[in-house]
Amino acid sequence: MKSNIFGKVSLKTTILGSLFLLNSCAGMMKYHPYARNVKKKPSRSGVVALKLEHRKEDRDLAKSMMKENCGSKKVKVLDEGEVVIGTITNSNTQKNKGSSSKFGSLFGVPLTSSSPESTNQSSTTTQKKEWQLTYKCSLKG
Repeated sequence: MKSNIFGKVSLKTTILGSLFLLNSCAGMMKYHPYARNVKKKPSRSGVVALKLEHRKEDRDLAKSMMKENCGSKKVKVLDEGEVVIGTITNSNTQKNKGSSSKFGSLFGVPLTSSSPESTNQSSTTTQKKEWQLTYKCSLKG
């Protein structure tokens, strides 16, 4: 009888190994929350920034950062919304070579027509934005 290395035990091991590999890959794709302190007055107030399209995990991180700054005081969010933090400009330059064409001759001298070299430029500027939370630390809620 011929031995098969892919027997029942090996098949179970292969399945378990595949599940372990899939679980490991899922950990690599785990979402990493984003929040950053823009301005902070220790134990008094601050501003925390999130991505414009933020998730619950980002907001939870921001809350923990505000709580850490305020300590035993309560956090009160005073204002939140989109804030322009800069601009992004994309430029494009296209250079067209001139051309010439022969359309005849006069006394043996070639007659040509030519168009000059030209350059077209364009640029687009967009605002870079983020979501900001302005808060203060207070004894009252």
